[in-house]
Amino acid sequence: YCAALNCQNATSGAYKNSSVSFYGFPLQNKPLLMQWIQNMGRDMDTPSKYQRLCSAHFEESSFERDPLKVRKSRRLLKEAVPSKFLLGEDGNWFVGPPQGYCGTTSNRT
Repeated sequence: YCAALNCQNATSGAYKNSSVSFYGFPLQNKPLLMQWIQNMGRDMDTPSKYQRLCSAHFEESSFERDPLKVRKSRRLLKEAVPSKFLLGEDGNWFVGPPQGYCGTTSNRT
């Protein structure tokens, strides 16, 4: 499953979506990792090497160009930061950290 709140994209099972790719957290790049976590709006320590975010949370500009469509899944740029997340189950999206976010889930609006 995708590690983002309210995202039900999965690699298998009922929520499997073949048009969605999954990407591991940049565990070796701490500043980039902190940007990912902050933009997610989640109160979490270091994610595990098994946790993933799906491609739905990245802008098109976050992916390498593949004009010939040679690759089956899109390759994420090394400096890419996820920026698209659902506010709630109503399907409304926000870009970047949620308003009022200061690092804990209790301060989310």
